[in-house]
Amino acid sequence: MNHRSAFSRQPARLLLLDLNPPCDFDLCNKLCTSLDHFLSLASSLGGNCRVPFFGMILLTSSPEVVVPLQNVRGNFPRLHAVLREIKETFNSLSLGCEKGDVGALLSEGINEAIAMFKRQSQTLLQTTGYWTQLDISVLTSQNTPRVYKDLQNAISGLQVDCLKKIQILNISIMNGASPAESSSSSSNSQMSSSSEAACNSECGNMIDYVNVDNDVLSFESFFKSWFHDAGTDSEHLQIEIPCKAGMAIEHEPIVLKCDLEERMLSPDLLENVPHYTVCVDQVQTKSGQLPLKKSSSSQFPVYHIRVTSRLAKENICESVLYGMPHILKPTSCWKMDWDELDRNQQHFSAMCRLLYERDEVLVACSQFPDQKQSGFPYRSPRHPEGSFLLLPSNQNTMLIKALAVKELLLPNDFSSADEACDQTKARTLDALDGLPQIDSYNPLKSESKLYESLIAALDKTRTQPTKPNSRPRGLAKPRRVTPSRSDYTRGGGSRVPGIRPGSKNTCYNEEPEDLFPTHL
Repeated sequence: MNHRSAFSRQPARLLLLDLNPPCDFDLCNKLCTSLDHFLSLASSLGGNCRVPFFGMILLTSSPEVVVPLQNVRGNFPRLHAVLREIKETFNSLSLGCEKGDVGALLSEGINEAIAMFKRQSQTLLQTTGYWTQLDISVLTSQNTPRVYKDLQNAISGLQVDCLKKIQILNISIMNGASPAESSSSSSNSQMSSSSEAACNSECGNMIDYVNVDNDVLSFESFFKSWFHDAGTDSEHLQIEIPCKAGMAIEHEPIVLKCDLEERMLSPDLLENVPHYTVCVDQVQTKSGQLPLKKSSSSQFPVYHIRVTSRLAKENICESVLYGMPHILKPTSCWKMDWDELDRNQQHFSAMCRLLYERDEVLVACSQFPDQKQSGFPYRSPRHPEGSFLLLPSNQNTMLIKALAVKELLLPNDFSSADEACDQTKARTLDALDGLPQIDSYNPLKSESKLYESLIAALDKTRTQPTKPNSRPRGLAKPRRVTPSRSDYTRGGGSRVPGIRPGSKNTCYNEEPEDLFPTHL
């Protein structure tokens, strides 16, 4: 099996934040809030480092490096303080900004970003172990063709071999803009496609632009795109579709080479984040559940979830469901009264039957009861709430699965691809028609060879060469007992070796007594 390196080509991220008009305090506050959320998540993720380095330069009256390129992990308090200071001092920072200075500011900011990256390239190499590139993102509300032209002039005479990409985040016109500004924005958006083509032809497809709405969710979605694996050294997955024999086209199987893209961040990457999933075993609570005491390693909390809404079953998107599925059925707790057990079972049956007949499901979220009653921490912002989906069946049971939440959801590109040619369609159709079709999937008929794999891994004797006349491990060699002189008595009979007089011992060579008599 071939192997690939995951997250080994993550670039260093540097943000050029343009605070020139029409940027106002509301836009600055949204940007800083979304950055605060993103950096807190990036600093808390375990596993591979997805955002190894981050830096930020403010474009006001002159470029100001507020965050030099540095590690994200372990530096969140410093980054949080910088973002808070930007919001508090926005009015003073925006003084003296003029629209005519934007081109010069962009040129100076790009030069400063490249120079800072080159100064710290050796440090970055020692930290990551591989050569990384620089990805620059320009957040601006200026007109897009003008920013393209300014960036084109800024990098025309520079050595840009260390640059991976320059992205322009064109923030939409804010509420309250004048009609003239709105019409100017409309014409600018129509010119963006031609300007992009001209700029890409001269800059080697290095400059790209993204239209972003003026809200926190849109900003967070852009920043979370940095969590995706940027490496393109190898494909992630291969799908082989065999072709049936006797085809007019070649008999080689169709191999689809794909890349895996996460729909959401796994809660297992976060430490001390309880109640995103439910479980019945200790293994699943390694990093996603409440910490358990050593003296009660087999004890689990009694989960409490509250139903918030109902949803039509056909409106469920499979991509937002994750985790191990569990079956819910009425409890059989012996500590409850018979009347309470009966009422609980009737309510459960009625709920399953009604939801199944109406083809609906329930949406619920986890709750934290009081610590004095059930051992949970007190409910506070430090404990997030997970979301769950309850799917009914006609057999008096429900299926519970975890639902994705906004904080862990990652942006994905669902753009349509070009139409395939007729020859490719014909070969693919023949391959699909050659596959057997089944009415339903039965897991009892799908064998994974797990038992053979476990036995081979656990049975060490199968992998070790055996010596001739060797005895299997675990069987002791029989020991011959030689009676000594003291084991015999003089003049009056003899003693059996190893048996004391007057003691009752069991001899396994003779017929044993009935240890469990059925009669007296």
